[in-house]
Amino acid sequence: MSERRMDPDARIALLVHGHLVELAGKMASGMLRYADEKVCAVIDRDHAGRAVMDVMPIRSDTPVVASVRKAAALGADTLLVGVAPPGGRLPDGWRNEILEALDAGMSLVNPLHDRWEADEELRARLKPGRYIWDVRAEPPNLQLATGEAERLSVPRVLTVGTDMGSGKMTAALELVRAAERQGRRVGFVATGQVGICISGWGVAIDAVRVDFAAGAVEAAVVRAAQDADLVLIEGQGGLPHPAATANLALLRGAMPTHLLMVHRAGQTAIRTQPWARVPPLKPLIRLYEDLAECCGCFRRPQTIGVALNTSNLSDEDAGEAVRSVESETGLPVTDPVRFGCGPLVAALEADLSARAK
Repeated sequence: MSERRMDPDARIALLVHGHLVELAGKMASGMLRYADEKVCAVIDRDHAGRAVMDVMPIRSDTPVVASVRKAAALGADTLLVGVAPPGGRLPDGWRNEILEALDAGMSLVNPLHDRWEADEELRARLKPGRYIWDVRAEPPNLQLATGEAERLSVPRVLTVGTDMGSGKMTAALELVRAAERQGRRVGFVATGQVGICISGWGVAIDAVRVDFAAGAVEAAVVRAAQDADLVLIEGQGGLPHPAATANLALLRGAMPTHLLMVHRAGQTAIRTQPWARVPPLKPLIRLYEDLAECCGCFRRPQTIGVALNTSNLSDEDAGEAVRSVESETGLPVTDPVRFGCGPLVAALEADLSARAK
């Protein structure tokens, strides 16, 4: 698991040039939404001189500045690359800013696939007492999955989806907050670079060799269950996506008791592969449940509802989309960010109470 944590007193600058309001900027939006108190500046030439809340629908007065130098002047001591570009590589032209951050005495948090800790130039310019954290690192001591999570008494909710970038992490974190408000002790298992940076630990499943991926997830779920009465697991990818590979590892590693389907309202095709269609939600939900159960080999999970991403819609259209998906699936539906997680928490608690009888 990715054990290095950022200094709890870190003052973070998010480097996002040109991507703050794009899907590729989901690292930045995730940090601003769920770890805003740690972020002292966003570096984006396109929106410099404004506050985050003036640029995107997140309640944050964090200033947007044009350079690493200006972020350092605001007290930033840690630079976090705030984008998740296709392929997970540093965008062209950004390396000079990484070097500038090191020269200013900053630590580096790297959510990309490149290994900065092994980069001789970066290490040579790292100041004493500072660090480089490669978030997407394969955990040590990897083991094959054994099905241990199946024997846990703690319920486990896995977010699944129709596409990459549909909001599975956001839905999971919103459900964590809602369940905690109900008095639950919730363990959150981050499985992607954004969730790990927010929560401080987890397993970057796309950095793990495929034979060990389920085992890495299993170890994280078992760990999270030790001090929790509910575990939420961040999902990755989506079965309809031709490049998605993490679904089976997550299903086998987590052995979920419950699933939460996540879908972007109105989406009918994979965003980056428009020839690949998104199937109707009801049979897709059944497919996820079938895969998890594997013809009766494991306990069948219960899908508690649909988290509908309506960020592209007006309030009126969002409400209509929720009602439409409710009618289509027969399940509770909500946009967790816009309308809250009430229906999902109620469905989960009702099922847990029924199981306990």
